[in-house]
Amino acid sequence: DKEFIKKSLSKTAEADPFTGKLLDIYEEVYGKDRDTQKYMMGIHRSDYMLDATDKDAQHIKQIEINTIASAFGGLSPLTNKFHTYMSGNVGVSEAEQPVSWSDKAIPEVMAKAVEVGCPGSVALFIVQEGERNTSDQRILEQNLWSMHKVRTIRKSLQQVATEGKIDSEGYLAISGERCGMVYYRAGYGPGDYPTDACWTARMMIEES
Repeated sequence: DKEFIKKSLSKTAEADPFTGKLLDIYEEVYGKDRDTQKYMMGIHRSDYMLDATDKDAQHIKQIEINTIASAFGGLSPLTNKFHTYMSGNVGVSEAEQPVSWSDKAIPEVMAKAVEVGCPGSVALFIVQEGERNTSDQRILEQNLWSMHKVRTIRKSLQQVATEGKIDSEGYLAISGERCGMVYYRAGYGPGDYPTDACWTARMMIEES
């Protein structure tokens, strides 16, 4: 709902330059009925906490939903192993522990996005300069290759600005390699845009 998004964010955009620039890109790319993006993929993570005002009124409540840079998809399955280990010490059945397959499900949908977007291309992970949270990302990257034979390249927005361009058919190409899917693990905060070139890179990605 384009009008809803613009109306909801217009006041924030006036007060916050970061939101304002994102909204400008949105309106330029998606707000003019341009046929730029035929398909979109979203990897979202919902976060919950236990609301326990007393022992007889305990509820799981959503506290956040991540719609960009959703992390820990690669590491989440390890939580089950941790809970299973801990529950053994308090007598809780292992069968009661939920299992996450996000380390396999996310690469599967990424591979599908590449297949639909540009068969035979690479997946682009947008990462921060000096990225520290590589373990989680590498699991997805490795499973994307081992399970689906889709290769990944990792670039910061600054590197995309330097090495990227939109080719003659409208695809984003990094050093000549077409990108069929872009996974943002950066770009969600002002600190990820230290130069105007980073904003140019973001626009280039959205326009491809």
